[in-house]
Formats: sequence, C-alpha cells, structure tokens
Amino acid sequence: MPGHPATRIRRPYRERARTGSGALLIVAAISLWACSAEPDGSVRDDTGVSRTADSANAIVLAEVPIDTDFGLVWIEVTVNGSAPLPFLLDTGFDYSVIDAGIAADLSLAVSNPDTVPQPGGAVELGLAEGVSIGVPGGEFHDWTLRAIPIAAASRIVGREFSGILGHDVLAERVWRIDYEAGTLTVYDPSSVLPVGGAELAVEVIAAEPFIEAAIEQPHAGSIPGRFKLDTGSTDVAGLNLNFHEGAGVLAPNQATIPVPGVAVGGETTGILYRIGAFRIGPFSISSPVIGATLESAGFENRADAGTIGGGALRQFTLTLDYPHDRILLEPNSSYGTPAGEDLSGLWPVVNGEDFSTARVWFVVPDGPAERAGVQVDDLILAVDGVPVSELRLSGVFELMRTGAGATRVLRIDRGGEILELPVRLEPLL
Repeated sequence: MPGHPATRIRRPYRERARTGSGALLIVAAISLWACSAEPDGSVRDDTGVSRTADSANAIVLAEVPIDTDFGLVWIEVTVNGSAPLPFLLDTGFDYSVIDAGIAADLSLAVSNPDTVPQPGGAVELGLAEGVSIGVPGGEFHDWTLRAIPIAAASRIVGREFSGILGHDVLAERVWRIDYEAGTLTVYDPSSVLPVGGAELAVEVIAAEPFIEAAIEQPHAGSIPGRFKLDTGSTDVAGLNLNFHEGAGVLAPNQATIPVPGVAVGGETTGILYRIGAFRIGPFSISSPVIGATLESAGFENRADAGTIGGGALRQFTLTLDYPHDRILLEPNSSYGTPAGEDLSGLWPVVNGEDFSTARVWFVVPDGPAERAGVQVDDLILAVDGVPVSELRLSGVFELMRTGAGATRVLRIDRGGEILELPVRLEPLL
C-alpha cells in the first residue's frame, strides 16, 4: 500500500486465506456476561470486572490510555494470562492475529499450518485455538488467533509489535477512540452512546466495515465510493487500483510520486497524489495527499474503492458501534488543519534490535532528501541534534512532516563516515 512505510499492515486476503481443511474464518465462542448490581450503581460481571454506567444507555467496561504513533492505535493485550503485549487495534483485519514467534514463546499450540499468498509475498499461517484474550473490559475465552510472522513489521512502525486486534473482537463491544486525549473507552454492546458529531451507517461485509465517502476533484466533481474503515492505515485514504483508474480520480497530467508500501507479506508498490478534498459524511478534509495501490496481490482489484485511514480518523473521536451498525465521528481540535504529509522525500525504518538508529529505506527521486545527498541504506543517528533513540521512529517522521520551509539537519553514518546533511522541507506535490 502506498504512503510511508508505516502506511498499512494489511490483513491476509480473505478469498485466498485457506487451509487444507477449508476456510480460515472460524466462529469463535465468547463468554457470556452474568451481571449483578453494585451499591454504587455499577455492575460487576462474572469475571469480576466492575462496569460503570456513564449514562442511562451506556455501560463503561474500561477506559485505558492508548498510544497513537503514526495515527495507529496501540493497546495492551494479554494472551492466556501473559504479561501485557502491544497489539495494533485494526478495523481493517477481519480476525485477530498473534505473531508466530510470540505464539511459540507462549507455548500456544498452532494447528493447520499453511503457506498463504499475501500482498507482498506468501506467509506462513496457522491457528492458535482455545486461547483466552485479555482486552480492556474483560477476557474473551475459547478464542482463535491466527499465528502469522508479523514481528518484522516492528522495523516499520518503530516499536515492538506482538499482534493485531481485529474485527472478530471489535464486533463484540462498543469502542470509543479519542485520538486527541489518547484514551480508549470500551462499552458493553448494549450501550447506545449519544451522537456528538455525526452518525454514519456502517455495513460489515465478510467481517470488514465499510462506509460511504467521496473524493472531490476539480476536474471530476464528487466521486463517491464505498471505503473500508481501516485504523491500521496511516493514510488519509488509500485507493484500490480499479477505483483509482476506473473512477477517473487522477486528473490528466496530474503529478504523482512513486512510493513503496508494506503489507503482511512484504513490500508493495503505489503512488501518492493530491486531491481537492476527501469527504466523510458532513466532514471534509481539504487538499490531502492520498495513495493508490498499483500492485498488492489482489488488493489492487477489489470491488470497494479503498480505505479510510488514521490520517483522516485521527482528526476525530471515533466510536466503533458495530452492535448498532454505525460509527460516530466527533471532530477534535486538529480537524480543519492541513493533514500531515511528507516534506522530505525520505522514508526510514528502524535499524537493529535496540531501535536506536534509523535506516533510510526509500528516497523519492529529486526530492529534498535526495538533493541534500541522502542515500538508501544511510543510517540516521540524529535529527537537529536529537538522537533517534530519543525521538523514536514516529518522532523522526513527525519532524520530516512539519515545518515547510524549515531545514532539518540529519546526522548520517554512511559506512563509518559521519555526515551532517541539511534537508530543506518542502511539499512534494
């Protein structure tokens, strides 16, 4: 998927995700809640979790802090009573995943191993059945996780990465993601939250959530489409090839940038370009840069238009209310400000086990970084004097995406030679 290397952790392609015993989609049992009243008006379920009601129609199961590096949502999850593990909350995955290495470390029995074609290349996949998953608000018992080698994505997102919380779990609760406050509130599925911004209908097809949105272009007007809600993407929007080409989104002679992307199976290819606006319900994101997939092992030719990612969603408080077939969007203070975009033409990944340096993975031809002399495989030690170990990868990206006209000085290690390279930031499109 196009965008910077953290753009999208794509789920395995459902139609191809098969084992010798049949489809991978397995119905998993969830424990039923038996509730009793508490003197303070809260309720306590049979696992001992106290659940408070914040209104007559909303029962809070938990409120926890979240990390939102790159506009992704990271939470802590336990597996069979393990220590907390970092999981990506990803509405774009139809099922939940654990890294195959972590599954081995936890001595999970993995059955039905298979090699499955994926965007970017084939991956080994198996089933870890009968697992207990501890998420904010309680445990899911007798659950099935897909075991896939995803730990390599840590170099892309710049942090340890143990699993993905997908639609199978998200469908069982109401989840309120406050990107600005950095909190996740989990509600009982019977809860009906009031509409603070806009209520949009969501249609779940094959365990994937879709809403209607539109691209607005001066040459074509409003181009509507059905977009998958994808909190595992950092783009404002990412288009499938058939929609990008068939709907006439790209204006004649419009400028584009070729970029690599990342999926479960490896690297993919795509382009970036600017559109007039991206409209979601009554909200409009003005002049964002979006991506289009040119090749990703099947995802380029799906029937839907593409995805709505964290670049758009982080401008709202997002409520996932699948039990009532809706989502809620409430603008936060970043709504209406320009969506972040790359100003350097430089995309690094973490280098080494300790995440202390960043390796240059891709440089846009004739972009600011290339003109400054940055090369693929250079090691970035610091930006403007701040070590990468302090900035983290997300901090490096943030510095290279803000301050058009500013100059960032990169301290580079090129085969043992230390260089100081000034990169003047400017829009690429």
